[in-house]
Amino acid sequence: MKGCVSSVLLFIGVMAIVIGNQISSYVQESFENSITIVGTITSMNCNSTKVSQDCGINIEYSYQGKILNFSTYLLQDKHFYKVGDKIDLLFDSTDINSVEIKSPDSGNSNVGLGFNIVGSVFLVTGVSFLVISIIAGRRRKYLLENGKKVESDFQSVSSYWIRKAGYNYYVHSTWVDPSSNIIYKFKSGILKYNPEKYIGDRKIPVCFDPKNPKRYIVDISFLPSNLEALGDFLKGVKPGSGK
Repeated sequence: MKGCVSSVLLFIGVMAIVIGNQISSYVQESFENSITIVGTITSMNCNSTKVSQDCGINIEYSYQGKILNFSTYLLQDKHFYKVGDKIDLLFDSTDINSVEIKSPDSGNSNVGLGFNIVGSVFLVTGVSFLVISIIAGRRRKYLLENGKKVESDFQSVSSYWIRKAGYNYYVHSTWVDPSSNIIYKFKSGILKYNPEKYIGDRKIPVCFDPKNPKRYIVDISFLPSNLEALGDFLKGVKPGSGK
């Protein structure tokens, strides 16, 4: 499961970074192909707060003898403009409608940066899941090859409610060491359905490390998968009946 999750996260992360880089490259290329021209603010309509102004402004500029107009919104929080002020514009000569106010951030894409940040988060999370999955797989392999295999007695099923995820169910079993009468208690991994009716009086296979009994694997592979159990529920199939 973790391996599947890590693959999805890694894929999303890589794709987000690729898209972010493409957007940034496009913006940078457009910036390099642009020329700087000077425009004049001809009108302003501002909404003011204590620290800034949000203004709708109209700018007039000239290109190849033509008088053109450009309207945009400007957040004034450091430098406050007024009608008649000159302002630098970035103008794409290949697209007469491609105009923007020149700023220190011109040539940088916030959208591309956002994709890169999101992609990095998914990538790091995916790698973390992958590492955890690899470590868990090695521990499982070690226990299966070197651990003590026993048949434990089923005791109960516990459940835990998680908001927006529903109930998680766990199988509990015990095994008594005949040589020492020590009782070992085990708890399975997560199931998304109550498996009690599928267990009955059968034994629960467990493999544990005799040197560290807290390291163990409860083998519940004999139980239906979550999807199979859901299918049985929808069909009204009784455990073991096949009908």
